[in-house]
Amino acid sequence: MALFAGLMLLCNAIHSAQYGDFTYKETTNGWIEITTYTGSGGNVTIPDTIEGKPVKYIGNCAFSNVFELTGIVIPESVEAIGDGAFADCENLSSVSLGNNVRSIGKNAFDGCISLTNIVIPNSVEIIDDEAFYWCQNLIFIRIGNSVTNIGAYAFYLCALTNIVIPENVQVIGNSAFRYCYNLSSVTLGNKVKYIGNYAFYYCSKIAEISIPDSVEVIGDNAFAHCAGLTNVSLGNSLKYIGNYAFNECENIPYITIPGSVETIGDWAFESCQGLTSVTIENGVKSIGSGAFYYCTGLTNIIIPDSVENIGNKAFQYCRSLTTATIGNGVISIGDYAFYDCRPLTSLVLGNKVKSIGSYSFYNCSITNIVIPDSVETIGDSAFDDCDNLTSVSIGSGLQYIGNGVFSWCISLSEINVNPANPNFSSVDGILFNSNKTMIIRYPPAKPDTNYVIPDNVEIIGDGAFEYCGNLTSVKLGNKIKYIGKKAFNNCGGLSSIVIPDSIEVIGDSAFWWCNKLTSVRIGSEIKSIGNYAFYYCSSLVEIYFRGNAPLVGNYVFYGCPAELTVYYYVGTSGWEETFGGRPTAALTPAPLTVIPLYDYQTKIFGLRITGEPNVPVTITAKNNIALDTWKTIYTTNLTGGQIEFYDPDSPKHSMRFYRVLGF
Repeated sequence: MALFAGLMLLCNAIHSAQYGDFTYKETTNGWIEITTYTGSGGNVTIPDTIEGKPVKYIGNCAFSNVFELTGIVIPESVEAIGDGAFADCENLSSVSLGNNVRSIGKNAFDGCISLTNIVIPNSVEIIDDEAFYWCQNLIFIRIGNSVTNIGAYAFYLCALTNIVIPENVQVIGNSAFRYCYNLSSVTLGNKVKYIGNYAFYYCSKIAEISIPDSVEVIGDNAFAHCAGLTNVSLGNSLKYIGNYAFNECENIPYITIPGSVETIGDWAFESCQGLTSVTIENGVKSIGSGAFYYCTGLTNIIIPDSVENIGNKAFQYCRSLTTATIGNGVISIGDYAFYDCRPLTSLVLGNKVKSIGSYSFYNCSITNIVIPDSVETIGDSAFDDCDNLTSVSIGSGLQYIGNGVFSWCISLSEINVNPANPNFSSVDGILFNSNKTMIIRYPPAKPDTNYVIPDNVEIIGDGAFEYCGNLTSVKLGNKIKYIGKKAFNNCGGLSSIVIPDSIEVIGDSAFWWCNKLTSVRIGSEIKSIGNYAFYYCSSLVEIYFRGNAPLVGNYVFYGCPAELTVYYYVGTSGWEETFGGRPTAALTPAPLTVIPLYDYQTKIFGLRITGEPNVPVTITAKNNIALDTWKTIYTTNLTGGQIEFYDPDSPKHSMRFYRVLGF
């Protein structure tokens, strides 16, 4: 027995009269309605009159579940076939409709699984919802020229091979031809305005479809999974292409979106892997989320100036895409919009773009990027893993840069900021905030092996030096308080690092996989060290703390050598036998001899320091002995047992005090 999709028919007995095998009732205007069939089935002809009065109606459920019924002839007098009139007549194979029938009700022939063909006369205006639902052997139907509406699920799961939608049809209802697996040919009349949701869903043998100029809406999933489609033509009055409208139509080679379209719905052409060419005409305003997701054959895209929004994941996994031109009307580029479009080497951004979403160009092969003055925000990891990117120019309007925007951009050698930008700046191709108190990104491909962080920097941003493999030495300034997450991640050339007294926090994974790092010295004010801070620093054997034991995260020294020892000063507090799972050892500051030096020619003050060879030495200074705090100005090892140090800043001060620590 067929399932009535969402419809509960009321087939209750009513007070009526009997005429042969037919129970009937007379309407107030003297017409006859057949209410029930009581015969034995076979081929049945409905009389055109009963007691001289015309039979105008076949009532709701009149013949429903009459399994013995094999054929029915409906006379010329009948104007309406009621809801469920012949529902579940499983052996009904022949139906003849009179030429005055105007409406075929809901579920009228639902579940008539033996019906193979039917002719809808020209008098019929409405084929209601589910009229031929689940007529799974219905191969042929001719629809009369007066039909204006084909209801929802009208021919759901039928065996139709071709269908001609006549000229007066305006609406093709939701799921009207859904799961008509054998349907190979569809001709749409020139007055169709609306193609409903799922209208031709999974009609996998349709080879081509021409959407006439009359159509304004293609509903959600209307042609989804029509894998046989090789040719699609869209009319010039189309306003909306629904969500998933052509989803997984994998053999469409090209498509032109007419300028009449306002919105390309979410996932409209998702997984159309054969799609190599898309033309979006000027006039389209919005490209929905995932609209061309996984269109792996698409090679280039030009977004016209009329488009304002490119949705999330709109072109994600378009893995043949080489060029993308973003029009001058685009305001926002969504998250993951061009994610993993690996061959994408050429990108031109329009001059009205305000936001570039998170991961929007992740793992693309862009070689350079110009961020126009209009851009205000760049989301997290927007250009992450763009390993061919060599240069970035940032315009004057940028207000926010997310985390990891240029992570794993291992070919990046310069980031330049428009001097008019009030929020960001650049020095020698290195990205800072406006007042240069935060270093945001040091380009990994800069050829320099040594870098001295400017004295005014207070924060090393998350991922600031990530993958900077050329750097062998980084000197941290004395105002830095915070080292961000992944700040020196995969800096494979660093052999040692000195954390000055000013630093209070070392973030998660800050020195992750710095596999040549052998020695770390950490200043007196450190308060916390984050999770995985020295993860897999596979050469790290010693780490020195000048202050009290800080809070320590999880797996801080995971993957470090077994011989790694944590050293601390005698007299500091909070230390136990282990720190971060590694053994600790107390140290007493080594005795040192310090002799002042002065260069009369340059007027620079210096120190000669003598002591035990190779002892780590830290020189700190302050200008006011009572008010200032000690600041580290130089660190080194006492190579050969003696060094000389000259302070280049000494001529700037009328008085300066020095402290030398042998640790």
